[in-house]
Amino acid sequence: MSNKRKERKNNDIAEIEDLIARTKEPIPELPSSRFSDLPISSKTMEGLTKANFVEMTEIQKKALPIALCRKDILAAAKTGSGKTLAFLIPLLETLYINKWGPQDGLGALVISPTRELAVQIFDVLRKIGQFHSFSAGLVIGGKDFKIEKTRIQKNEHSSWHPWPPASAHG
Repeated sequence: MSNKRKERKNNDIAEIEDLIARTKEPIPELPSSRFSDLPISSKTMEGLTKANFVEMTEIQKKALPIALCRKDILAAAKTGSGKTLAFLIPLLETLYINKWGPQDGLGALVISPTRELAVQIFDVLRKIGQFHSFSAGLVIGGKDFKIEKTRIQKNEHSSWHPWPPASAHG
């Protein structure tokens, strides 16, 4: 293993230990509505920043401090209020903290009631998760099962969209 790779691994381990310590107890009132006030990994923060997510919405400010402490939540909010980020950020952080890798198999399954919402969730996940080493896919129903199964097995782009692209694994 190269020195640069060892250093990156050691940095990840230190960051994970810090995140675990900072999320053991409920997070006190946040000083502002900025994502940077949350105990989240630098990789997720970098994705949020690159995607121009700076300020949390009301649902995010209420849900994220609880969800990041690995507590279940049940919330409802209007369309466009930021619910997608409110569940994707804790999902990414949980996988990161648990050092989830490709060898571990499926780490999360998100089921959507509509194709449009599935595509939206997948697009947001790709944006905010682009600096993590996880892979993700989008499978949309309503297509011929045998054809879709063959495409997935061949890794062809159809309703299956692997992420990150193979070229991103350097």
